Amino acid sequence: RSERTRDAAFAAIAEVGGADNVRWLLDLARNESELSAQRRKALEAAVRAGAPVGDLVKLYDAVSDNGLKESLVSAFARSGERPAMDKLIAIVTGETNVNVRRRAISALANSDDPRAKEALKDIVVR
Repeated sequence: RSERTRDAAFAAIAEVGGADNVRWLLDLARNESELSAQRRKALEAAVRAGAPVGDLVKLYDAVSDNGLKESLVSAFARSGERPAMDKLIAIVTGETNVNVRRRAISALANSDDPRAKEALKDIVVR
């Protein structure tokens, strides 16, 4: 139950991958009775294990921990998939936490997606 042991287990599970392992890691990330740091590590392992973007979007909508939300924003930015970009745009327009929103704006600014540039223009116009 030491932190090193748990980190090693997350790394091994992420390397093995598979739908069941991804689901278990995402369930752990969703569990608010776990420590925030452990939840973020579970999320990072799930992303490495190939968690579908749609599941990550659902997780974002289900959690209240801003650190976890920031980690999810980073995962969306790395993904490059359309649902991830859609979620980043939604975060920029609807997220109330300034730090999470700022991270999403930064992710959009670094994107080559034309929709990202349009979303940023809309923010400036407001």
